[in-house]
Amino acid sequence: MERAARGRRGGAGVQPLLRGCAPRGGVARSRQVTRGRRRVRVGRRHMHRRRVARALTRDRLPYRDTAIGLRGPAVADVARAFGQLWKRCGAALPVGERTRPEEIGPAGEEGARVVIQEPGRMRIARMLQLVAAGARERLWIADAYFMAGPTLNQALMSAARDRVDVRVLLPATNDVPLA
Repeated sequence: MERAARGRRGGAGVQPLLRGCAPRGGVARSRQVTRGRRRVRVGRRHMHRRRVARALTRDRLPYRDTAIGLRGPAVADVARAFGQLWKRCGAALPVGERTRPEEIGPAGEEGARVVIQEPGRMRIARMLQLVAAGARERLWIADAYFMAGPTLNQALMSAARDRVDVRVLLPATNDVPLA
């Protein structure tokens, strides 16, 4: 059964990505985005029933993932980007499901920047290059699909030569084969 149809029956909003923008025939692989009026949670699940059932019989699960929670003005940026990508993939979000500015709560004490990656763009790679150039003490990156081109490799090596603690956490295997 098609993954998008299963998600819709389960009450989830599922929108297939444009062909060529995502692995495995164009459906976003189980990306979870939960939107509330005042906060956003973003995370990924890369699991299949058989893998999870097998993993649960072991001492630990075979994957590592990260999820975040945002409050404050950054929610508007994430909500706007989600709406734009949803529209690009099919239809606009219904008006009642769009986050209105007056519904967003106040910011916390820490600042945040939101960098939205879109199909065919290199925003995350450029952001990492900029962060690597400005890092003074520590630069830790965790990414299941990390692919550093020559420019980002050079920026990371340069930061390490400047005695910045550079670490990249990657999975042992990946579900997206390189061509």
